Amino acid sequence: MASELDNITIAFKDEKACSRKAEITIAAAAVADAFAKAYKQAAKEVQIAGFRKGKAPISIVKARYGSYVKDDVIRTFQQQAYSKVMQGGELDIIGAGAPEGMDSLAEDKDFTFSFPVEIAPAFTLPEYKGIEVKLENAKDAEKAFNDHKEYMKGLYAEYVAIEDAAKENDTLKVSYEADYALADDASAALKRMVKAEESWLWLAEPEQIPGCVKALVGAVKGGEYTFEAEFPADFRVAELSGKKLSYKVKVLDGQRRMPVESDEKLAEKLGMKDVEEMNAKLRETTDKELAEAEKQEMKAAAVDKLIAEVADFELPEGILGQYTQREFSRIAETLVKKDSDVEEFKKEKDKHVEEAKKNASSYLKKFFILRQIAKNEKIEVTAEDMNNRIQAISNYLRKTPAEVTELLIRNGGYEEIESDMLVEKAADFVGSNAKKA
Repeated sequence: MASELDNITIAFKDEKACSRKAEITIAAAAVADAFAKAYKQAAKEVQIAGFRKGKAPISIVKARYGSYVKDDVIRTFQQQAYSKVMQGGELDIIGAGAPEGMDSLAEDKDFTFSFPVEIAPAFTLPEYKGIEVKLENAKDAEKAFNDHKEYMKGLYAEYVAIEDAAKENDTLKVSYEADYALADDASAALKRMVKAEESWLWLAEPEQIPGCVKALVGAVKGGEYTFEAEFPADFRVAELSGKKLSYKVKVLDGQRRMPVESDEKLAEKLGMKDVEEMNAKLRETTDKELAEAEKQEMKAAAVDKLIAEVADFELPEGILGQYTQREFSRIAETLVKKDSDVEEFKKEKDKHVEEAKKNASSYLKKFFILRQIAKNEKIEVTAEDMNNRIQAISNYLRKTPAEVTELLIRNGGYEEIESDMLVEKAADFVGSNAKKA
C-alpha cells in the first residue's frame, strides 16, 4: 500500500563533516491532494453563518480559512519530511534542525523546502572483542572476607549507655540554645537548629551543628559546654548560611555503639547454627562482591583502552553545543554556592567554557564509539529495560511511573536515559569480552 511518505523526494547536500542539508520536494499533485483533503476536513469542522455545519461551500472555506489550512498543510508536510529523513537510509542521522523555505507553498506547484540534519561522525573502529587489560590492584580475597566480617559486626552493633567521657562516634542526648533571635514566623528547621530541650547529636561527620564534635568529645553526663559554630555558606538552613553562633549545651545522656565482639556472637545474631556456616555464607558473599568489582574494573579498563585507540574525530556541532551547555551548567552549579561566587565565576567564564567543551567532547567521543558497537552487535534498549529504569526513578522521586514518563518526555530526558542505557549495554559487551593481560 502506498504511503504518504512515498510522495516525498529527499536529496542530501554535503555541508560539513557531520552535517547535511536535506532538500525536500513534494510533487504538485501531492500538494493539491493535501490541500483538497485539508479543505474538506475544515469544511466539516467550521461553522459559517447561513450554512449548516459541514455544508458550507469549499470556495467560502478557502476565502475565510485559507491561511489556517495552508499552515496545517505545511505542518503536515514538515512532519512527514522529518519522519522520512529520520528513517535514515545510508546516512546515520542523529538530529534535525529548523526548516527553511516553508512559505513557498502554493496549491498548484511543487513544494520545495529544506532543513539541516546532523549525522553520526565517521571514524575507524578497532577490534573491540578480546581487548587485553591489566588490572592495577589485585584483590586480597582473605582481607576482603575479614573486612566484610568486621563490617557485619559493626552493622549488628548494640548501643550501651556511656559511663565515661564521650568519644568520637558516640551519640549524646543534649539540650542546647544558640544566641540567635528567632522571628515569630521562623521555620521549624531554623527553630530546631537554634534551640532544643532534648535532641540527639552524633559526634561524627557530617556534623549536625558545626563544631559540636570537637566541643563535645570528652563531655560527661550532666556537664555544660559552650562552643562557637561557624555555618558554611551553603548550609541547608538558609537563615544560618555564613553565620557564626555561640551555643550552650547540656549533656543529658549518651550512647555508644559497641560492635559484636566475637564470631560466635555474630553467628548467633545472623541466625547461623555455628561460626563455620556463617563464615561459608560471608565468604560466598565476599567472593560475589569481588567478582562484580573485578567485572566493573575490567569493563572500565577495556572501554578506556578502546577509546584511546580511536583517533579524535570531528563531532556534530549541534549536539556538541548542547552537551557543552549542559556541562557548563553543571560546573556553574558546583562552583556558585553564594552571591559572592557569581563575580568570581564570571571572571573565569572562558576557562569554564573550555572545560565544559573538553568534558562534552570526551563524553561524546565515548558515546559515538559505544553507539557504533551497539549498532554492530544489534544491542538495543528494550521496553522492559526502560520500564525498569523508570520504575526505579519513580521509587526515588515518589511519583508514579506515568508521571515520571510524562516529565521525561516533556523535558527531553526520555531519549537521554535511553541513550545512556544503550551506551552502558555496549560497554558491558566490551567488558564481558575483555581478557586479562
